[in-house]
Amino acid sequence: GDEALGNILKKHGATSFTGYKGLIGESSVLAILKDGKMVDHAEEGEEVDIILDATPFYAESGGQLGDKGLLFNNDASIQVSDTKKSEGLHIHRCRVLGGAVRLDDKFQTKVDVENRESTVLHHSSAHLFHAAVRQLLGKHVMQAGSQVGPNAMRFDFSFERQPTKQELFKI
Repeated sequence: GDEALGNILKKHGATSFTGYKGLIGESSVLAILKDGKMVDHAEEGEEVDIILDATPFYAESGGQLGDKGLLFNNDASIQVSDTKKSEGLHIHRCRVLGGAVRLDDKFQTKVDVENRESTVLHHSSAHLFHAAVRQLLGKHVMQAGSQVGPNAMRFDFSFERQPTKQELFKI
């Protein structure tokens, strides 16, 4: 879908991210993609990627997983199972639960608050873990990756040897 995403970006510009101001909002559908190709609508049961003009959904970035939630209006209900980002566009991975979605439709957007709050807590724990590792093993220890989600945090770091069980316990 890279060509389709490029065309959407040229036509509409980058998605406006509103998720630092609030976790609910209203947005218009700029594009619907199915299997990487632009379509003009999607119906109940279909799985599609939806690009909105504005979104409170945080996109996967820096190891932090993307938001989940709902899009809804009087005619349709859509489950957002993940949010990705490509070239400034927030891509909502969706399943149409009821009704249909069409280009230019307006939807209420609602981020799953519990999922977001749990992910934020794990994001903070990654920073604390990094500080503890550097304090106990040395300032030369560097983060080499992470994954932060609502249920867990994984932190990868470089070190010249295997940490001892005692060092891991202290961390």
